[in-house]
Amino acid sequence: MTPRATKSRNHKAVTAAFAALLLVIASVPFLTDEYASDGSLGAGGIVEPMISAGGSHSLALKNDGTVWAWGNNGQGQLGDGTTVHKTEPMQVPGLSNVTSVAAGSSHSLALKDNGTVWAWGANDSGQLGDGTAAQKNTPAQVPGLSNVTSVAAGSNHSLALKDDGTVWTWGNNDRGQLGDGTAAQKNTPVQVFGLSDVTAIAAGSSHSLILKDDGRVWAWGNNDHGQLGNSTNASNNIPVPTFLPASLTYITAIAAGGNHSLAIGGNMLWSWGDNSSGQLGNGKSGEGEFQDTPAWVFGAVKAIAAGSSHSLALTDNGTVLAWGNNRDGQLGDGNIRTKDTPVQVVDGNGTLRNVTTIAAGEYHSLALKDDGTVWSWGANGSGQLGDGTAGGGMGTTKPVQVKNIELTDGNDNNNNLLMIILAAAALIVIVGAVARASMKSKQ
Repeated sequence: MTPRATKSRNHKAVTAAFAALLLVIASVPFLTDEYASDGSLGAGGIVEPMISAGGSHSLALKNDGTVWAWGNNGQGQLGDGTTVHKTEPMQVPGLSNVTSVAAGSSHSLALKDNGTVWAWGANDSGQLGDGTAAQKNTPAQVPGLSNVTSVAAGSNHSLALKDDGTVWTWGNNDRGQLGDGTAAQKNTPVQVFGLSDVTAIAAGSSHSLILKDDGRVWAWGNNDHGQLGNSTNASNNIPVPTFLPASLTYITAIAAGGNHSLAIGGNMLWSWGDNSSGQLGNGKSGEGEFQDTPAWVFGAVKAIAAGSSHSLALTDNGTVLAWGNNRDGQLGDGNIRTKDTPVQVVDGNGTLRNVTTIAAGEYHSLALKDDGTVWSWGANGSGQLGDGTAGGGMGTTKPVQVKNIELTDGNDNNNNLLMIILAAAALIVIVGAVARASMKSKQ
């Protein structure tokens, strides 16, 4: 064989090897756009999974864009066409291509990848946004809303963030939680007064929070306990800025609870509002205890969740801290003693680990692990823990696994990594063989 022919064959072999490697890498979801940056369904039809906890029901979004629900269904909040409670997850029929979910006190919201919002459950305050006050037992589209990128559900009001940075609200407005300058209930979406450049939203019991692209927080609604964080206890029906301390210049995440608020800034947790049950985590509690501006709690936090009167934080190492009211075991530390400083959530093997997402309901809590399993603890009177049981009295004080559901295939990432390693090894072998053949041809 001539040197030219040998070089040509070597070049083709190397080209083929690189092409094979690129093909393998392109097929791996976590290295491509199958998880779109905005959480929407990417080219491969995969969405970032999530969980949400309501009054006494729970929602989960699988990575195939389907929604699953369990717990209290007395007002149709599970969306299965009935009002029968469910103690294990069931798929919400008629919903697909969903990218985000939110659970309110007794209603539920879902955001589809086409920017439309769907709602079901209780509607006595117009929280479904369909122009009526009629309960819906199956999902119905919220009319007049498009280009939505995020949704949030309070006790009886709802929020939507559009891709132009504006915020829209509907439902109960008795404390000004809709932010439209009135106290009148709205059963269709209205725009929040004077807001733009918003990047995140959160809904509490009867107050609302937003995060702007400059890292500042604005709030409106009930402020009896200082949950708006503006150094007063006067409620507001239009957004007011939360007073951040001089050392806190940029907020990256927000959460709204019953009457308290949480934020992450500089990888540290900040809290304000009601502290009667120690839900601010600052070592104080008791009747009349509150904080009307954000105060530092601790660091190394990457996600937060706020319940009715308890709080959760996901740490950088994948463990969960909890504090506040614990009468139903919602802190997950193995007992029912209220805590005014953070404690570790523990399971049967010790510290709960490998958690990627958390959610806090009224009196129960949820966690999603990196293997796609969902874990729950706290109140379970309506089956909201999803473990196949339900009952009154004290709830479950340690995490239990939610039955018959995995939001992702926990082996996907390992399998994908193995494919890449094998492909790289094959490439090395091929290139080595080509190099040896080239050397022989020169001899």
